[in-house]
Amino acid sequence: MNPSDLIDQMLDAAIAEPLWDEPYWSAYGYAEFDDFEQNYRFASDWITNFVRALPEKGLREKMVLFWSNHFVTEFEAYEMSSFLYQYHTTLMTYAFGNFKDFTHDIGLTAAMLVYLNGAQNTAESPNENYARELYELFTLGQNNGYTQSDIVETAKALTGWHVNYEFFSISFQAGIHDNGNKTIFGQTGNWGY
Repeated sequence: MNPSDLIDQMLDAAIAEPLWDEPYWSAYGYAEFDDFEQNYRFASDWITNFVRALPEKGLREKMVLFWSNHFVTEFEAYEMSSFLYQYHTTLMTYAFGNFKDFTHDIGLTAAMLVYLNGAQNTAESPNENYARELYELFTLGQNNGYTQSDIVETAKALTGWHVNYEFFSISFQAGIHDNGNKTIFGQTGNWGY
């Protein structure tokens, strides 16, 4: 087989591979855990199983490692196994997918919303953390085509998202979203996420 066909075959196989089975605790909120240690055990077991599967699973799981280093979060910031599961499954889903869709969906995982303060980003108190990382780390690179004003205005556009730990829910709340016009990259509009 020539190298090009081999690579195509490997990619096709990795893309066609089904996602891992959803664990029963995947949508647990605080109320469902017997104790908080159980939450940590679920997260630890999930990651341990993932690492053990790397040699046999192959390319998609290796890409998940790559993307987890790109769209980085830290479990210690959000401390919920269900958030880890959602984040990790998003990495698997888009490991070979459309980067624009990937960037959009990873930003709306509870793990990312908590880790980069998106859940605290409101119209009254915009938090620039996610907007800055969106440009610096995730898409454009440091000091590459955007201004501080673009970051401030993007932070306003990304307001309105709320994470409920108790019931493992993520919701858009219009009352905390900035509905005013924002100018981002020279374009003015009532931008949202």
